[in-house]
Amino acid sequence: MKNITKKELNRIAKEYGYDPQYLEDQVLDWESDGIRVDAQDLEDYCANSDI
Repeated sequence: MKNITKKELNRIAKEYGYDPQYLEDQVLDWESDGIRVDAQDLEDYCANSDI
């Protein structure tokens, strides 16, 4: 998780009702596929139920 701190991830998870570990796993999967994800991207994905 190069572009997202644990604090940001936990805040987003709490705000949108996701499990923090699930979101971290998603971000790590995207990064392993070469997709850069920052906190704003993750928040947008959660807000739009794109996860």
